[in-house]
Amino acid sequence: PPPPPPPPPPPPFVFQAEDGIRDHAESRGRGDVYKRQAIDLEKARLMPGIVDVFSAQDIDIPLPDIPLRLAPFRGFERFLQKPIAVDKVRYVGEPVVVIVAESPYLAEDAIAKVKLDLDALPAVTNVEDAAEGKYLLHEVAGENIGASYRVERGNVETAFDKEKIQ
Repeated sequence: PPPPPPPPPPPPFVFQAEDGIRDHAESRGRGDVYKRQAIDLEKARLMPGIVDVFSAQDIDIPLPDIPLRLAPFRGFERFLQKPIAVDKVRYVGEPVVVIVAESPYLAEDAIAKVKLDLDALPAVTNVEDAAEGKYLLHEVAGENIGASYRVERGNVETAFDKEKIQ
């Protein structure tokens, strides 16, 4: 039997915490592809009830890659992503900034105080453009094709010749 489907994604912005754990919100990519130029977190950090505000640039350790939840096709490892956008925001919903606050409402308010300076990059919106590789989502991969494979089973022509299909 196939493996069970992955759990549904979390809500887009604010996450409720369990008792004794602070709430947090994430400012996420809202569309297109962007190159990060600058992030100003100071106004959000100064708000009452805000415990911490950070982006990838504030993390002093190497960020881990998120393991794949798909079939382990050879070559996919070149497209692993970090848990928070580093230099490029690649998709709608990619985390850019994390805010830890005393309540989800304060976290949401702090998101509005974050200033993102992003340069829009050309989006790859169809298979033909992706295959051409003019605009790369992951430069380290050198292409946009994660895997290519062909599936065949039996000889279709022979099967149709043997059986009359009505």
